[in-house]
Amino acid sequence: MLGSRSLQVPVAVVAAACCISGAALAITTNARSVVDLSPTGVWFANDDADSVSHVGLAGNDAVVAVNRPVGALTVTELDGVAYVVDDEGRLSRVDPALLRVSRRAQLPSSSSQLVAGGGRLYVVDRARGTAGELDPVELRALGKPVTLGRQLGKAIVDDDGVLWVPDIATGEVLEIEGSVVRSNNRVADPGDNVHLSAVGSQIVAINGDTATVTEVASGGVGTMYSLAITGTIDVPSLV
Repeated sequence: MLGSRSLQVPVAVVAAACCISGAALAITTNARSVVDLSPTGVWFANDDADSVSHVGLAGNDAVVAVNRPVGALTVTELDGVAYVVDDEGRLSRVDPALLRVSRRAQLPSSSSQLVAGGGRLYVVDRARGTAGELDPVELRALGKPVTLGRQLGKAIVDDDGVLWVPDIATGEVLEIEGSVVRSNNRVADPGDNVHLSAVGSQIVAINGDTATVTEVASGGVGTMYSLAITGTIDVPSLV
C-alpha cells in the first residue's frame, strides 16, 4: 500500500472535489432532476413535462420535448449537445442547433451510465459489467464493449476522453480509451466504497471507508491523502 499524508480539508471542499467531473458538472437537485452545466449554459430535465430545458448564459433559453420517456431523466452534455436517458435506458440526442431530438437509441440496460468528456461518449453497463464507446452523432457503438467486472462504481471521463471506472470487487480503478483497457490501478481493498472525481486535470479516488483520497494516473497511483475530518460525512450524497 502507498504511504499516506494527513490533509486537513473542510467538508465543503470535499463536497466540491466529489462533484467536479471534468468537462461537465452534474448536480443532483432532487430525486427526479439532474442539472448539467456546460460552458454555454445549463441543461436540466423536466421530468413532469417529459422535456429538457436549456438556460443559456446569453439568454438563449429553450425547452425540448422528449417523447414518452419512462421515469426520471438524466442529462449529460458533450460539446453543447444534450444526451437524455430515462429509467429504462432509452437515449435521446438533443441537437442544440435544431432544438429537437435528432437521434434515439437504446442503451444496453436500465442500469447503464452515460458519461462524456474530451469529445468522447461512453456507456458503462454496470449490470453486465461492460463499457463501450458511442458515436456522439449516430449513437452507434464504436468497436466492441470491454468486459470489466460485475461490481462497477460510477465512471467519469477526463478532458482527454479517457474513461475511468472503479471496480469495487477488486479495489482497482480501470483506465479505458475507446475499447482498450490501458491500466488497472489498485487504490483500495476489495469491497471498499470508492468514488471517482476530477480536481482540475487530476483523477482522484475517494475511499469512503478509509476517508482517503488517492491520485490516479496512467502511470499508476500517486500520493494517498488522509482526510482529517471531525464528524462523519455521507460520501455518496456528495457525488
